[in-house]
Amino acid sequence: MQRENDIERYLVKQMKDLGALCLKWTSPGTRGVPDRIVIYANHVYFVELKAPGKKPRADQVLMIEKIKDRGGEVFVISTKEEVKRFVDNLEDDREEADREYYDWIDERDQDEWFADEED
Repeated sequence: MQRENDIERYLVKQMKDLGALCLKWTSPGTRGVPDRIVIYANHVYFVELKAPGKKPRADQVLMIEKIKDRGGEVFVISTKEEVKRFVDNLEDDREEADREYYDWIDERDQDEWFADEED
């Protein structure tokens, strides 16, 4: 049976392989914050890790709701399969972020970027 610690280590390895930051979050004096903050492709995600079959505590549910109410994305992950689905979601977000970036580049007048080089 998978333990929460095993799932967390697996998440950290997958994020490292992907090139994402996967930061351990502790917030002294604030109960219920998610375990990890993941930063990837211009997005920030909060991840609460649980052992299979376990659910977030009441204080964790309250914090998840507060984060979501403010536009944050929170994932509760309790298996390695859910980690794989999370990685797939990040890769989709990366492709979308790349498309948006290159669309933005294409819309810019690139001549203005290099105007100083002609002087």
